[in-house]
Amino acid sequence: MAALWERPRSVAMWPGLSMADPGDHAGLNPAGAEPGLVLPAGAWDCHIHVFPDPREFPFAPGRRYTPGVVEPGDALALLRRLGAAHAVIQHASPYGGDNASLVWSVAALAGVAAGVAACPSVDIMAGRDPADWSSSGIAGFRLHDGESDRQTAAVLSAAGSWLAGSRMHLDLHVSGERAEALVPVIADLGVPVVLDHFAGIPPERGQLPQALKMLMDQENVWLKLSAAYRVRGLMPDGVADAVAVLMDQYPTRCLWGSDWPHTPPHPDDPARRQSVQPFRNIDTVAEVTRLAAQLTDDQKQLLFTENPARLYGWALAPHGLLTDGLPPP
Repeated sequence: MAALWERPRSVAMWPGLSMADPGDHAGLNPAGAEPGLVLPAGAWDCHIHVFPDPREFPFAPGRRYTPGVVEPGDALALLRRLGAAHAVIQHASPYGGDNASLVWSVAALAGVAAGVAACPSVDIMAGRDPADWSSSGIAGFRLHDGESDRQTAAVLSAAGSWLAGSRMHLDLHVSGERAEALVPVIADLGVPVVLDHFAGIPPERGQLPQALKMLMDQENVWLKLSAAYRVRGLMPDGVADAVAVLMDQYPTRCLWGSDWPHTPPHPDDPARRQSVQPFRNIDTVAEVTRLAAQLTDDQKQLLFTENPARLYGWALAPHGLLTDGLPPP
């Protein structure tokens, strides 16, 4: 465990366990009952981020933005507000390749959250068993945009071989053009591949672009219906059509994620990237309420509960770190 989680913190050092109103953190929606939103029992939010105190878990010097503090207790409050049971905490780019914050946050929410870690380098893969990660609640590994197509393809292929035979998956946060270019590599992988944020490809009204269809026609590809506001060209009034088409054609391989707490745009000025930027002003509950209204009961059951349970549920086994005193979701 020490190799994955090098900076343990005591419960006393974690104010989030007190379940203080997350409205105390600028940019976060406050907790509270939302009677107009009814998600299926056992629902998942498959894409959230947590940013514990950076004095304990420092950000990478070359990060593209600096977020405010978001503790695991704030994530629990979000789940209560949504009426959801589980979350998937995604590694966030300000940490670079350091997964210590993620592993600690998942451990703090043992039995409630699974995690998706930053994909390690090929050299690290060669010397570490994926089971070291899965035993810590990590369900998969995330690759961010930034490398060339060739470099991304090489890491993706190596990661697929490394994870072969495990229950873990790969998560791609790349541009639509990069995702399309990687189709031949993705098709040859023997593990599930999750594409974040509509794969960065805006569906056209009433139909899927060929690039998105080509990706989704690979039986190992899953699509996250998340953060439509990040997809260039996908207008708010087009989201409902996109979701309807995707759930009609690929009902068992779509997932939903809120993208909470809605990380800020990346400043162009490198100096500003070192200063805390406010989260985007996105009403998480309103977003999911609009999406759910477009779905049948059977589709909601698949999108919010059954699909994520198949992909992530195995990683929820309690792993015994910082769980004493955690309030139930």
